[in-house]
Amino acid sequence: RCYTCSVDFRLEKFNISNKCIFPNDTRDLAHCSSNSKFCRAVITRVGGVFVMLHRTCVAKCHEACTERGYGIRTRECTRCCTKEPDCGVAELMKKKKK
Repeated sequence: RCYTCSVDFRLEKFNISNKCIFPNDTRDLAHCSSNSKFCRAVITRVGGVFVMLHRTCVAKCHEACTERGYGIRTRECTRCCTKEPDCGVAELMKKKKK
């Protein structure tokens, strides 16, 4: 079971209490298919600022970070978990690297 949600703070006001960022209600857990072995969190930062989070169940998952853009860089990091339905919380708490 995984938390499945998306939040895009480019489209809505940032709220640290958003339940997609720090999910804690087990009623919000999704029952994943038998093929979905991983909970995945994709965290997007623009210019080092957290702007988007997408959580879902997936069959295959590869942890990686990719960067694109010139000037204002967009960094997208994928985190994969098998036991933590709130996958990616630790990544969200990391400060921007200088």
